[in-house]
Amino acid sequence: MTRVKEIRETTDTSLEVHQIIDKLKESYNGRIVGPYRVLLYKPKLAEVVCNTADQIRKETTLESEVRELVTIIVARQIDCVYVWSAHQPGALQSGVPTEVIDSIEKKHEINYKLLSNRQKIAVDFTIELIKNNRVSDQLFQTAQKAFGIEGVVDLASTIGQYYMLGSVLNSFEVDPDPDRPVLSV
Repeated sequence: MTRVKEIRETTDTSLEVHQIIDKLKESYNGRIVGPYRVLLYKPKLAEVVCNTADQIRKETTLESEVRELVTIIVARQIDCVYVWSAHQPGALQSGVPTEVIDSIEKKHEINYKLLSNRQKIAVDFTIELIKNNRVSDQLFQTAQKAFGIEGVVDLASTIGQYYMLGSVLNSFEVDPDPDRPVLSV
């Protein structure tokens, strides 16, 4: 159960929050999704995070299966139940092999034979960045060759965005939406 009352509607909120809720609902198919239910306690931050998320989700050079793969790896690495539950179905739908998703969930070695070259690089980049707080020169160069500079910016930003959201979600213990897959932590 979330540690604070979640802000899910405009009831008892300021006009500023009403406007941000409208933006959130526009961005998220009429819903206020998990992290914003607590980020709305800082309305301007919620708005900036939403704008950044829109950029990362909608204006990226990364194909959906790479973006969703990276997102569920971040979720698993930081044990964020909410991000996992929100993105595991998208990873499946975008074409990430079930065996790969299961390996990530169970923290088992990933079968790289099931991944494209770009997916392999994205997996290595994500794990190394989270584990070491940086990537090696060799991995950076490999990623730059595969994704281009703009793509590496998108890759690192996606990792950072979901790490940040996961930190908020884990701190406030925001529960996943019902009928979503639950990550065992």
